Amino acid sequence: MAVRRFDGLRAGAGNLLVVVVTGLAMIGPTHAIDEASTRAPNGLAYALVIIAAITLWWRRTHTISVLSLVLALQFLYHGLRFPGPGPFLALLVAVYATAVSGRRSLALAAAAAVALGSTFSQVVVEDGSLLDPSVIMPVVLSISIVLLGDAVHSRRAYLAEVRERLKRAESERELET
Repeated sequence: MAVRRFDGLRAGAGNLLVVVVTGLAMIGPTHAIDEASTRAPNGLAYALVIIAAITLWWRRTHTISVLSLVLALQFLYHGLRFPGPGPFLALLVAVYATAVSGRRSLALAAAAAVALGSTFSQVVVEDGSLLDPSVIMPVVLSISIVLLGDAVHSRRAYLAEVRERLKRAESERELET
């Protein structure tokens, strides 16, 4: 009973840490970045970023809902022409959580949507270059985070299989003796 409570407290503290650190990491660039083709951030910009961070609290239990909401917030933030990455960091966390949960195709689809949306916005709308680092970075980060999440998922599945085999082998040895 005490172990379960400790695990619950630890998970809650971990969730709180992710929400707070992600929120603070997103608010800084929202405030500091001044891009020529965007408007100044206002209360709505900060609200979108904070909502995206708070949503991460449920990333393990409601993975698809969190991913959908944060993806929508990302597109809304940039659709309203606010500067900087906005909720992009929260989106990376949500994509990672989706890949870790075993939904690789969904994580890849979200990463592709972000990559295509970002590339379209910066190259077509803002007349940028495909070779500009600000165009390449969201694409590379989005795909990399899916690969990392999938690697963690695969590793956990492998370890679960090894544990199961060890239990079976131990049971068979006990039966032989």
